[in-house]
Amino acid sequence: MIKVRIRLPSRRVRRIFTRGVRLAPAFALFAAAAAILLGPGRDPDGLPQVKARCAIVMDAATGGILYAKNPDLPAYPASTAKILTGLIAAEECDPEEWITVGPEIRFAPRDSSRAGLRLGDRIRMEDLIRGLMLPSGNDAAYVLAVRVGRSRFPGLSPAPKAAVARFVDMMNERARRIGAKQSRFTSPDGYHDSRQVTTARDLALIAREAMAHPLFRKIVGSSISIPDPAYRTGRRQAWAWENRNKLLDASSPYHYDGSTGIKTGHTTEAGYCLASSACRAGRELISIVLNSTEAGVWTDSAALLDFGFHSAGL
Repeated sequence: MIKVRIRLPSRRVRRIFTRGVRLAPAFALFAAAAAILLGPGRDPDGLPQVKARCAIVMDAATGGILYAKNPDLPAYPASTAKILTGLIAAEECDPEEWITVGPEIRFAPRDSSRAGLRLGDRIRMEDLIRGLMLPSGNDAAYVLAVRVGRSRFPGLSPAPKAAVARFVDMMNERARRIGAKQSRFTSPDGYHDSRQVTTARDLALIAREAMAHPLFRKIVGSSISIPDPAYRTGRRQAWAWENRNKLLDASSPYHYDGSTGIKTGHTTEAGYCLASSACRAGRELISIVLNSTEAGVWTDSAALLDFGFHSAGL
């Protein structure tokens, strides 16, 4: 028969353990109180805690930076590049113009997001921009690029590739005029290209410029697109798209009160990205999150916006 001796902890150790058990509720209460005081997504210094590699929150009216994390570090934009594409289209075209979808829709990579455009479809310019921004349609990006790019060849109708190349030149020219001098764009859709980079600061400047355009602002602030009665059967297709921005979705757990836009983005290389904006008491903020996680892209953005409004006393 094997005898086992169990050695009890010393009296001092038992006293410490018992005291710890009695104090545990107090420590839990303290932790909960600290979380309430610090607010969601903040560290002990009151600064936002974000998972994103690069982040910034900007005052839309003044351009002032309220918080930044690696704001000038080069990063891949993914579909947030479509903010610049949409801005140029809104500036250059009549929203009531009817566009015929051409073979350029084949330029959209097979594994990329699409608006569902078909060769020969007829669509209004305003709805084409919706197809770009809400479902993040890469096919819509190339249709817009060809339409606007060809306008730079008076009296000519260059091949789609030449028109897209001219549009990309326009993107880089427009970015430089805005002040986004560290960015380089190589496509209208933001699909991954190691040469295509931006920064959180540059993207905030581009988003600020875009949100100043009434048509662009109206489009990115809508959670869905409702088919227009102008569409009929046949080649005038009726599209209904949902905005991928969960901050705008009242049914989403990530819904953010006062959200006004702007654009999501994701590729394997870029991670999860979001340009967002929100308005409270007449003050609008723009938040940029680059290279975050699937859930973090929403919580990061909310933390940045919360911090910005708290800084303003709102």
